[in-house]
Parts: sequence; C-alpha cells; structure tokens
Amino acid sequence: MGLVEGCNPSPTDTMGEDVPGGGEGSFRVILSWKINLVDVPKILTVFKVNKTLEQAGGEPMFSTSGSLSHPNSLKFSLFIRAMPQVVNRTIAVILYAQFLGRANELVSIMNQSLTELELKRQDCQEMSWLNTTLFWEDLSVGTPTSILLDRPSRPETFFKTKSDYVKKQIPKEGNKKLWKSMLEFNNNVYMQWNPYGGVMDKVPVTVTPFPHRKGNLFKVQYYTSWLDANATIGSPLNMMKKYEVAEPYMSSNPREAFLNYRDIDIGSKPSGETNVYM
Repeated sequence: MGLVEGCNPSPTDTMGEDVPGGGEGSFRVILSWKINLVDVPKILTVFKVNKTLEQAGGEPMFSTSGSLSHPNSLKFSLFIRAMPQVVNRTIAVILYAQFLGRANELVSIMNQSLTELELKRQDCQEMSWLNTTLFWEDLSVGTPTSILLDRPSRPETFFKTKSDYVKKQIPKEGNKKLWKSMLEFNNNVYMQWNPYGGVMDKVPVTVTPFPHRKGNLFKVQYYTSWLDANATIGSPLNMMKKYEVAEPYMSSNPREAFLNYRDIDIGSKPSGETNVYM
C-alpha cells in the first residue's frame, strides 16, 4: 500500500489506494511506498529441462497432463513455466522452474505431479535467490551478480506481445494445430505457458483484485520481436495468425487478456482523443 496523488480534475480521498492494477487508465504520482517482505530460504532450486514430442512418444505431455493442466496440484513454493519452441524442425517444450527449497524435495514433487518429465537430481541447481535472477535471464552458471548493475548492452529490440487464458485442457487435435503453426513460423513467434493456482489461490480477492485468479488453468503469452524499425509487418502478422489458430481452445465470451501487456489490438483510443491532466 502506498500514498499516491491522483492526477485528475476532481481527485477524491480514496483515489489511488490500490496502486497495483491501476493500469493505463490512471496516472498517479507515488509519494511513498511500503513493501511487505516475505521469507525466502537461503537455498532455492531451479531447473531448465526440455523434451521433444518424439521423446514424449508424440504426445504434448505438458499441455494434456501434469502440473500445467492441474495447477491446483502445484505446491505453494513452486513456480513453473513451459515454452514450446521449434528445435531441428520438431517441437521441444522447455520447462523452467523455481522452487523455494532443496533439489531432492523438488525432484520428489515433480516425479509425482509430472512423471513424464522424468526429472533427475542432476537436472537441478541449488543457489541463492539473488542468483536465480541470473537464471531467469538465461545467464550461465557462475556469472557474477554484479552484472545486475550493468546497463543492458543488447541492441534495441522492437516487440509485440499478446495473451490468452486457458480454462479447459487443450485437446490433442488442438495441440497438433498449435504445433503445426509453430513449425510454419519457425520460432518467429514464441509462446510461454504460465500455470495458475498454487499460492495464487491463497490470496483473497479483497486483498489484491485480479480478475483471472479463479477458473484458469494457465496463461498463454505470444511474443515476437524484430530489430529493423521499418520491418513492422511480418512478425506481428504471424503472431495474429497464431492467435487465430489458438482461438477455439482459449477462453471465450469474452476472450480474456492480461491488461499489463498493453495490447492495442483489444482496444485503444483514436489518436488525439486521450486526455492527460497534469
């Protein structure tokens, strides 16, 4: 909870009490901010493992069974993300995970909730929470944490992202269509699948309003990027095609989206009609 001032012609005493979720519809000046810290163990465990469809017997295991389809089976101390990608003209699903505990316990959990992954102790790395920030940046083990103080040296990248929500298991036929579209675009459009449930179910809606907490198995993010500022058609167009392929298997009436991606495809004001009060 923070103390904020609402930039509006007629601010009220209660305006801006809930800073998270303000979205693009409000403009605020933050005067103070209070952070609630949570306990994190000294040692956390991460892993990055991938399985191709061939290794999984042709079945898209991560979307039809296991933790991604049954998020309530996730432990409160585990976060897991799936990223289907094209590798050598086939589909490989890369799983990233972070666990608030030791590796042996994580292996036990995964071998009960996602047996198809066949996770082994040597797939896991134990480290401090600070070092996990390097893991999520795909930096190699042993990279000094001082790199977090460096300014990014990567070239400027242009990108666009969209989102979806999955409420029911995607049928095998639906997965085949998704994989076919990925092979067609050959990693020009990326996907991330983030399962819901776990600790999210412990947070009351009265504490942190969030419309997507209940009833969703996982969130899908579509992402595409390009380096040439003038090449703005091909990549976003391919992402829209993939978005259309996925439509039958996503939430509907309405088709839900994650506000903070700022996806102008789902609505925007015409140029010149946005009022800003300073």
